[in-house]
This record gives sequence, structure tokens and C-alpha cells, in this order.
Amino acid sequence: METFFRIVKETALDRQWAYREKFWREHLPRIINTKIFLGSAAQMKLTDGVALNRGRLTGAAANQSVLVFQIGRYIFSEWSHNGKLRAHKPTVTTDLFGEQKILFDEDKINRDFLVRNFVAEWAHSSPQTDFWQREVDAWLQANC
Repeated sequence: METFFRIVKETALDRQWAYREKFWREHLPRIINTKIFLGSAAQMKLTDGVALNRGRLTGAAANQSVLVFQIGRYIFSEWSHNGKLRAHKPTVTTDLFGEQKILFDEDKINRDFLVRNFVAEWAHSSPQTDFWQREVDAWLQANC
């Protein structure tokens, strides 16, 4: 995740990212099976020798990336830019990929898959008031 945070700082112009990074750092102990899917420009930001579970992101801007991770039985996608956080149904993920872990073995993923197959989504609105953070925390408590 540290590498994803660094790539976002270098490639995204998201003024709200600091709030998102702080939120996910607090949830690190619950996160398993992470994978970063990178646009072509974001891939170029990586230094050689970085050990990273990564794949290519297609159908998105070259400087865009998405962090895909699992908490409990749900898979989440968190975008590098002003995109939405999405929780993906385990059944949808299982139906499309077989077992959930196969997603984390994929070499590439298309943006359209992640923006169409979800059970919940949150815009990163009013981050300084913890608005979306409280909503996500409540959802995680109820479902994960």
C-alpha cells in the first residue's frame, strides 16, 4: 500500500487524497489480498526492483490507478483520482473470477468491470468533516 500511496501522490491531482490515505492507514490491519492495477503512466513511476503485486489497468486514463483489496468477504476498489470507493459483491466477484483470490492473480483489469459490479459506493465528499469516512466505517461494521 505504501507504493500505491506514493504513486497517487506523484500522478493524481486529488486534493482529497490525504484524507483517503489517512482513512486506509487506520484500516490496514483489516486489509488482505491487495493488488494495484496501474495505468501506463503510473507504471512508469515505479522504480526497478520494487516488489509489488500489480497488474495493468485498461480502459482508464494513463495516469490513473486503482487499489483492489479485501476486507472480510468483500472486495473494494479505491481509485487514485476523484473516483468513488466501491465495495464489490462476493457473489459477483466469485461468479466472474471463480474464487475471489483469482482476482488478485490477474495481470490486467478493465475499468468498466470495477465501475459496474458493486454493491455499495461512496463519493469522497466533505472529507474534512469525516462524512464519507463515517458512512464507510458504518458499512464495514455492518458487513465485514
